[in-house]
Amino acid sequence: MGKTIYRGILLFFISFWAIFILLDYWQQHPNYAQIIDLFQYTSLFLTLLGTLLFSYVIFFEVKSFEAIAFIKNGLGLFLLCLFLILLSLFFYLGKTNTTSVLSEGSIFQYLSKIILTALQIYLIMWSAYSYGDLLLKRFFNWSKSGIVVSMVNIATGIMVIVYLAFFAALFNVLKWFVILPILILPLLLNYKEALHFLKNTTIQPLEISSKFNLFGYFSLFCLLWLVSLNFVQILGPMPLGWDSLTLYANLPNLLYDYEGLVKGYQPYNWSLFMSLGLVAFGSTELMLSISWLGGILSLFILYGIMRDYYKADDNFIFFALLTFYCIPSVGLQSFLELKVDLGLLFALLCVFAVFLDWLNHENNTKKALNKEQNSSKGFVFFLPKAQNNGKYTLGLDAHIILMGLLSGFAFGIKFTTLFSFFALLAGIWFVLFDNKAFLGVFLAAFAAMLIVKLDDFSGLRGFHLSVGLVQWILFLGGVGLLAWTVRHNMTKAIRGIRISFLYGFFFFIPFLPWATKNYMEAKKLSVDALLNGKQDSPILDIRKLDKNLNK
Repeated sequence: MGKTIYRGILLFFISFWAIFILLDYWQQHPNYAQIIDLFQYTSLFLTLLGTLLFSYVIFFEVKSFEAIAFIKNGLGLFLLCLFLILLSLFFYLGKTNTTSVLSEGSIFQYLSKIILTALQIYLIMWSAYSYGDLLLKRFFNWSKSGIVVSMVNIATGIMVIVYLAFFAALFNVLKWFVILPILILPLLLNYKEALHFLKNTTIQPLEISSKFNLFGYFSLFCLLWLVSLNFVQILGPMPLGWDSLTLYANLPNLLYDYEGLVKGYQPYNWSLFMSLGLVAFGSTELMLSISWLGGILSLFILYGIMRDYYKADDNFIFFALLTFYCIPSVGLQSFLELKVDLGLLFALLCVFAVFLDWLNHENNTKKALNKEQNSSKGFVFFLPKAQNNGKYTLGLDAHIILMGLLSGFAFGIKFTTLFSFFALLAGIWFVLFDNKAFLGVFLAAFAAMLIVKLDDFSGLRGFHLSVGLVQWILFLGGVGLLAWTVRHNMTKAIRGIRISFLYGFFFFIPFLPWATKNYMEAKKLSVDALLNGKQDSPILDIRKLDKNLNK
């Protein structure tokens, strides 16, 4: 009875504040009412609604229609997306009085462009999956299946492709006759799994929950429509956003022009990945689509995480994914500002998925781990051990190694990955120990960032009050809590230190090629030189600008 009353009060509180915030937002933005009055696509809305209801009845209500099984797969979803694109395009051209553009030849040309770009994206993902599956099964005995494992395979494969392209660019041979064999090679080496991936993503019937209802299908339908519209938006000769034009799409163009690495800049793993669209296929549309692809892969990994690890209902999952894709920071970077952030998000979500799998493995094998801890001494790594069949057993350290490699790859996309690195490090210590160890790692990590002056890269360190005192207070607090943890459980502490070292070591490995490249450019050994290389443009520092302004 008490729980029912509590849930009722909680539901009332949530509903009240949701309605209050909505009405307040509406009052502060009166132009939104005019948008409803000026809405010109009522006919499109009604047509989409009719299509949604009709397709739902055909797919889920008519049980005797045998042809449904033929289209309830990845290929069927792609055909549905093409239909939604043509439908939206027809109504848009009708409103702009340019329906004459829709001649038979132009429709065929337009569809050919969409299908060709989609096939090129698929080839790259096919290659990445084959690389990742080959690597993880060989060294980590990754025998599980499902969307999460497939996405981790793709993330690992992308990492392999990027670093192969990096070494090609290092010797100024970033050319199509080098990149295309790199993309095709894993399809030949791992042809069985490549064919399996092709079958599962095209003609294999989709696994649909028996509880899937109209609400879930409505969310999925709207999500497919938004994804399709964003895909059409980026199929142009150049990006529309300022950041895309000046950096994130400009850098892949420079890589394509130089046929090698570009001097300066922070590590640009995802920009190098985007450049493959130009290098291998000579397509600006494909280059922009690879940026858009990060958001799509993030949707897949989020779906897998919510379904496999949190056991959420499919109807809720698709509604959550639709809400996620409507967030401005995600939506704008899916069609306007085509940056690298969605690729970074995908890589970090894969790291989080590996962490969750490590957590489950940790919880399920505590007794075995206790035996390992009692028999282990010093800093001996629990690396995967070779078996008679030439494969390796999947141990906990295999998860940590993979987390480190993917985190290091993400660090090569954007330096903000460092925050997630310390967060996962603190999470590992929380799993092994308790909240005191978590707080100790958090304080020590925060102090380390201040001690090495990471806040100085943004030019904001001069505006942080008493930062010299604060950093040492945090450092002493963190070290004190960690010392308390080590003193009370030495055996676990040795294992925690070992795992932390292993995670940090493999985090640094993917950054090593970039650090070497930057050192060769700058000819000096400093944190700034290793991170940014040699900058030809003048360095703008906020403190210098503020000082000059106040003269």
